Amino acid sequence: MTKKFKILGLIFIVVIIIMFAPVQYDDKLEIYYLHGQYALDVENPYEVVGFSDYVFVAKVDEKIRTIYEYNKVDKRMHVYKITGEPYTQYTITVIENIKGDIEKNIPITLEQFGGVSSDKRYIQLMEGDEILESGSFYIIVASSRRDGRLSLFSPRGYKKMRIENETEIFDTQEYKDFVEYRENEVMFDRKRFNSKYNEQN
Repeated sequence: MTKKFKILGLIFIVVIIIMFAPVQYDDKLEIYYLHGQYALDVENPYEVVGFSDYVFVAKVDEKIRTIYEYNKVDKRMHVYKITGEPYTQYTITVIENIKGDIEKNIPITLEQFGGVSSDKRYIQLMEGDEILESGSFYIIVASSRRDGRLSLFSPRGYKKMRIENETEIFDTQEYKDFVEYRENEVMFDRKRFNSKYNEQN
């Protein structure tokens, strides 16, 4: 095996390790916020829900890892640097569907744009966004990616519910609000994909 192939093999292994590294959040890390431009009014919940494929109530079980998309090796100055946009992955349990039919009462994976940078120096998030809290209940607005992964619509794609258990969900104003947004949603014309967690799959 040539030296070149050995180096490439080592880089490949490092990329895989970094892509699937466990999530480790350090409160001392500085947060860098990105300003996003959207094709819809993200302050209008009727449009946000209309853009989405799914809206549901779920409990966030835990943060499981950060993955990095669009990884590339920067060979400038003969320094191998792995870069990529961070996505934080969570296991969640869906309790009630408001829009769409995501499987309920089983652990599934949800991902959110943002998280610890690939060099572990800072946290990158969209402006107005925050990392979801493990053990908390949320109303989640999500879309399916081409490969069936379930992706959070950040940063207006969730609403934390101030409840202790799932029996309180249906009496909350947040739940009633999102049912009303769903019933009067402003549909967005775009290509859509089915989630691999869709009950009908």
